[in-house]
Amino acid sequence: MLTIDNEDAPDVADDSESLEDFVLSIDFVEKLKTHIESLRPQFREVFIYKYYYEKSNREIAELLQINENTVRSRLKRARDMLREKMVEKDD
Repeated sequence: MLTIDNEDAPDVADDSESLEDFVLSIDFVEKLKTHIESLRPQFREVFIYKYYYEKSNREIAELLQINENTVRSRLKRARDMLREKMVEKDD
């Protein structure tokens, strides 16, 4: 299973950023990570390959042995589901 490590989360607040903003950004990242991990595997894997490992749609298609259009479709569905989950939790 593909997962996202906490190693890439920011360690310290930038001087131009307030502590509150920094804490909110960490909270946002943690919520997003939780929602990504809750996606069905077929959507989670393309999303992580695309945005975490920065793979192209063609590379993802080759890795997963699926059609490039399927990659695009799954990415769109994953983004839509994450957007919906993030909005739900903020209400």
